[in-house]
Amino acid sequence: MDPLGVTAPIVDALSLPRWSTTPVPSYEIMSQPSNSRRTENPFPVRQDLNSKVALWSGDITKLNTIAIVNTTNESLSSKGVLSERIHRAAGPELLHECRSQLLGCRTGEAKISKGYSLPARYVIHTVGPRYNIKYKTAAESALFSSYRSVMKIVREYRLASVGLCVVNTSRRGYPPEDGAHIALRTVRRFLEKFSDIDLVVFVVENADEVRLIYFNDEVEEAEEACATNVLETSSVGKHAFTAMAGDHDQLTRQRLQRSTSEMHTIQHERV
Repeated sequence: MDPLGVTAPIVDALSLPRWSTTPVPSYEIMSQPSNSRRTENPFPVRQDLNSKVALWSGDITKLNTIAIVNTTNESLSSKGVLSERIHRAAGPELLHECRSQLLGCRTGEAKISKGYSLPARYVIHTVGPRYNIKYKTAAESALFSSYRSVMKIVREYRLASVGLCVVNTSRRGYPPEDGAHIALRTVRRFLEKFSDIDLVVFVVENADEVRLIYFNDEVEEAEEACATNVLETSSVGKHAFTAMAGDHDQLTRQRLQRSTSEMHTIQHERV
């Protein structure tokens, strides 16, 4: 309900414009140094992927989609603004299910419940990490796991559409720019691998141009994005989750399968 007391209308996710039909904002073109080498775009244009993505600035509790995502804490009783709004709209039955059936959720994991009074049929709960610069890699891995766990549930339950909130909340101290990189890249790579998801709606309070880097309409537009915008394209290749060539889960399994002698050798080389 807005300040005037008028109830906000329900928004049908299928009515939202897909990224494949969204006009690209114009940017001031930045000239590249003559001696600079043009790098290959790690996220080339894929209209089939762009047609599965929408960016919407609004109240996620008003989004009519199969499922929405709730960022919460490990006891599923977060007092965050978004989580409280979702519980208020869903009704007391949601909290009862969280306490009696879901029984908590670990950081980086996700669980699903009914949506009750929400327009969405289901709510996917996930717990994002607290950010500490000393443990940046651990935070990145946990945030990646949160988004990927959500997408795995979407595919496991054969949910055609999902409204994805910003998991890396400011309350947990996660830098929004770094969090956006991980969120968009994780979803992009997941959609590249699995084609049975119809629509992912990135639901934000204030939309920005970060989306261009991962779901762009024109490669040239993304490569020439001005530094005055939220992100520079030069930072994409430097980000750990962009530079990662293989599947994150597969790389983790490979590390766990290394023998003790191999791990000692790796540690010795680092020293």
